[in-house]
Amino acid sequence: MCILHLSEVERTDGTGVDRDELIEWYLEQKEADFENMEDLEYERQLIGKALTKLAKDNYLLEIRGDPRQELRDTAEEEEPESVDKIFYLVHPQVDLSDLSSSVPSASR
Repeated sequence: MCILHLSEVERTDGTGVDRDELIEWYLEQKEADFENMEDLEYERQLIGKALTKLAKDNYLLEIRGDPRQELRDTAEEEEPESVDKIFYLVHPQVDLSDLSSSVPSASR
């Protein structure tokens, strides 16, 4: 589900998605499944681990820092918050046609 969403964002905007924004998007998609705050927090931790695993297994490219920000002069010091940011892109070797056929149409 996340890979297909990332692919759609890349097609429309030409950019990746911030990790926190992707997690929030995912949680909004699953919102009806949560009965309480504990379920929400559990799912937040789970999707974070899943994204890390997808990056490790070369389904996602993990970019540290803000790729949307223009390159700065090397003499300038980066803002601490931009270094901590993680952005995801779909790995170029991922065959999206295989994924889109396995996702129910309601999730697309």
